[in-house]
Amino acid sequence: MAGGQGTIRLGRAPGMRQDQPILQVLPVAGADWARHRDIRMPARADFPEGFGATWANEPALPESTWRERAVPTADQQMWLADRGEEWVGLVGAIREADASVQLISMWVDPAWRRQGWPRALIAAVWPGTDWLRAPSATSG
Repeated sequence: MAGGQGTIRLGRAPGMRQDQPILQVLPVAGADWARHRDIRMPARADFPEGFGATWANEPALPESTWRERAVPTADQQMWLADRGEEWVGLVGAIREADASVQLISMWVDPAWRRQGWPRALIAAVWPGTDWLRAPSATSG
């Protein structure tokens, strides 16, 4: 059930324990650039294979690049997993020219793995989020 524009309030994903806080998966927007950067950096350090950019270059990226990355487009969107006071994961999706969707940059904080969080992140993207239903910039 949506908790605000673009917010996906999932409750507890299958496999999550009852004592775990409810997860919200929030789409990254321009104003979230610093949060996106702050979770992406430890994610990149933990799992560099899961990201397209080179780890050595990312810490030096200027604020303008992070701001640009945080702006969703018709063909690319990032989401952050929020469990209250803590960001615990992220996932991105891109829409290919053939209208297929590819998950990118999937990561969950090691302290929160094996507890259902990846399922919740994937559920935010697949199937049927507003982003997937929107017309693609490449489909015209």
